[in-house]
Amino acid sequence: MAGALLDNGGSQVLLVSVRSTEHRKGADANLREAMSLLTATLESTADGILVISADGRVAGFNDQFLKMWTIPPELLEGDSDEPIMRLIISQVANPEAFMARLGEVAENPGAESHDVLDFRDGRTLERYSRPQRVGERIAGRVWSFRDVTPRRLAQEQAEQAMTDLAAQAEQLRALAFQDPLTGLANRAVFNQSLTEALTEPRFKTVDVLLIDLDDFKEVNDILGHQAGDELLVEVARRLRGCIPTADVVARLGGDEFVVLLTACPDADAIAACIVRCLHVPITINGTVLRGRASAWGSPRSARKR
Repeated sequence: MAGALLDNGGSQVLLVSVRSTEHRKGADANLREAMSLLTATLESTADGILVISADGRVAGFNDQFLKMWTIPPELLEGDSDEPIMRLIISQVANPEAFMARLGEVAENPGAESHDVLDFRDGRTLERYSRPQRVGERIAGRVWSFRDVTPRRLAQEQAEQAMTDLAAQAEQLRALAFQDPLTGLANRAVFNQSLTEALTEPRFKTVDVLLIDLDDFKEVNDILGHQAGDELLVEVARRLRGCIPTADVVARLGGDEFVVLLTACPDADAIAACIVRCLHVPITINGTVLRGRASAWGSPRSARKR
């Protein structure tokens, strides 16, 4: 209802206008219903939502935002946002990068942003923001935060599983071609290399030297299998050192080793060198072993002519 005094030829007349508000009641009810639905939507989402007005004030937020950042609601009711910022910065793993990103957004109010925040407690949040527009005017900015920690952990676990599988595949490949104790080539590698050498036309000679350790069984029986294994490892190390030009140095099994030489001018001299090298005393667990080894080949029949 509205009223006004009018001058009517020297006398005043009160003009009253009455308008029904029934239509406004319906509109207000619709607005309240829409706001209720909007609030329910914000509170039901798993994302944390923060709305900042154009002048930098907090215009709205949901409970999930407070939980994500462990912010007491009373902090948001204060006159200063400094305590809130201190609390937020204390939680992120890289405060400098966090503040730099906020500065970039502030310099470009119309831009959208999307990045990832790592927390000191191990959590990871995706942070997304977009300008809030009213027509052509930017009225503020909406920030949303999503906890992606489970997804990140699942991704890391998958990557670790792939790394482990690759390592296992590499170990299996090595076991297929390598003696597991000494690291030398195994019998399969030697057999394949020998076959290829014998069929290779450019090799005029192919020499095979067989080596075994004398009294190896006694070492195992007296000092134990651990000492026997250490002896084999030391023998393998010496073989690699004294015949670096060999095509293949392999362990066939037990105390038997084999050396493959191609185009070697003096295989007999190398065999003698191996025997001298292995006769040098070896100390295992304080016990000095004077190794004795036999190396032989077939200077004629084992050679390709």
